[in-house]
Parts: sequence; C-alpha cells; structure tokens
Amino acid sequence: MKKVKINIRDIAKLANVSVATVSRVINGSPNVSEKTRRKVLKIIQEYDYHPSAFAQKLSKARTQIVSLIIPYERGFILSDAFFPPLIKGITEILDRNEYNIMLSMLETPHIPEKYISLYKQGIVDGYILANVKKDDPFPEMLYNDNIPFVSVGKVSSKLKKYPYVDTDNVKGAYDATIYFLEKGHKRIALLKGNNTYSFIQERYEGYILALKRYGVKPDSKLIVEESLTIDGGYKAMKKLLKLENPPSAVLACSDYMAIGAINAAIEENWEVPDDISIIGFDDLYIDARIDPPLASVRQEIEEMGRESARLFLHILDNPNDYEPKIIPATFIWRRSAG
Repeated sequence: MKKVKINIRDIAKLANVSVATVSRVINGSPNVSEKTRRKVLKIIQEYDYHPSAFAQKLSKARTQIVSLIIPYERGFILSDAFFPPLIKGITEILDRNEYNIMLSMLETPHIPEKYISLYKQGIVDGYILANVKKDDPFPEMLYNDNIPFVSVGKVSSKLKKYPYVDTDNVKGAYDATIYFLEKGHKRIALLKGNNTYSFIQERYEGYILALKRYGVKPDSKLIVEESLTIDGGYKAMKKLLKLENPPSAVLACSDYMAIGAINAAIEENWEVPDDISIIGFDDLYIDARIDPPLASVRQEIEEMGRESARLFLHILDNPNDYEPKIIPATFIWRRSAG
C-alpha cells in the first residue's frame, strides 16, 4: 500500500478524469460509469486516500461561474444579430441565481482540452455551448466525462440523450413553405448552408415535407448551398436567376441569406415580392427595417437563452433528470413574402 499523501486532484489526474467525477465516486453518485468507478476506487485504495470532512465540503462547493462557449470568430460574434439576444437571455436567468458568465469566443480550430480544463481546475461549474457543429468533439468529451453542459442547438448524433435547447426548425421551415404553396407557388427554392449544423438539415427536412404534402417534386436545381451570410445569399440568388426556369419564391435558411437574395434580385431588376417572393429564418431585429420588410420564421432567441440557463441550473442538481427543450418557431408575415 502506497503511503504517498495525495489529494482529490491527484486522483483525478491519475485516473484521467475530472475532479467532479472523483467527487461523484466518493459521494456514491450514480452518474458515473462502472468502469470509471472501479478505476477511481482502485487508485483511492492504492494510496489509502481518506477525504477529510473539510475536503468533502470543498468538493461540493460551486464556483457560480458558467463558461459560455461560442465557436465562432470574435469579429463575427460581435457583429452578428443572433448572439446578443441569446447572451441577454442567458445572463437574465443566471443573474437572478447569482451566477456569472465566462465568455469564450473560440477561433477555429479550437482545442477542446484547453476549455475542459476550466472545469477540471475548479474554475467553472460547467458549460453552455452555442451553435456548435455536428462533428465538434467538445460535447461528446463533456458527456463522456460527466461534466455539466447544455447545448443551444442539437449536436452529435452519437449522444443518445443530452441536455439541449433548440428551435422547432422542421416546423418553422414547413410553415414558411406551406405559405408559399398556399399562395400558388410551385417553383420554390431553398437557400441553405452545408449540413455542418443540425438546424440546416432540419430546415431542409421541413421544406421537403411541405413540398411532398402538396405533391410537388423537389428540384435539386432549386436547392442552392452557400454560406449563411448576406454574400452567400447574394451568390445563391444570382445562380437561381440564371436558370431557364427560375423560382417564383425563395426560402432562405437565415435572414442574412434572405437579405443577400433581395439585393441580388433588385440588382437584376426583379421586383420583390411582385416578381419573386422571399422568406428568411430567424426574424432578426433588422428584418422590419429593410425595403421591402423581410418576412421570416421567428426564433425566440432570448427565450432560447433563458431556457438554456434554466436547464443548466437544473442539471447541476438533477444530472439524470431532465428533458431537452424545443421552442416553437413562428412564421412572421412581411411584404417580401407577397
């Protein structure tokens, strides 16, 4: 039996797990895999580790800090209209509960281990992840190490159940496409980003479901993939307007794409909505202020922030008792829809 004096952080390092996981093993928490439990207990026995009452009290203490991870370039985050209301919603709930945010705006590529260490070193109580990519390893690493986190938007399909808050993207895109179909449009285009993010695939699915309901066969020429930016929407619309049989209506997977599409249409002397109708997705504050005012599918972005903060605080005390939250999306008519 080894007589070297060690502490809970030493055990965590030897077992290659978080301090919180060692604490859960010591306190008999069920939220630890049997394999990990055995590994930690073996080290505890080998080193004859006996936590003092004071140390056990410290292991249960909280920092009252949440790390908000946004994996985008700093310049984009500060200029984008999505993140400010999201952050506002998150901080509203955390402030009420005497929690603070540590904001990490990650350049690509980022190093997950660097940010996981914030938790392992006892600096933060966990993470809220905003719009991470489907193949980002970070959520899976947190999940496998039993580190508290909530995702704004769905992430890896490898995870069977995890805490997330999202918009009903399928229904939102479905409702917008149905609006066009009920107006008599048959040539309806979709401007989308690539499937790096789950919400893109879901909005595509909603669009396809609506077409099928009306017996309209999807036309691959009308589905254009570009970046979810004004420039991406502009380029996509330029491609569509060059078609021999261009669309009469366009659903864009972001408001920025829709704004770019309007700019391209006007540049080509197409009247919006008389010649071509356009709907965006997000309902950003700028939509009602452009000409023509942009119809959009509203995401309740502030509410997504509030719900993600509420869910995070809930899982700290109830790590195995939670349900993901889906927030309804609402079609908002404005003149661009016709």
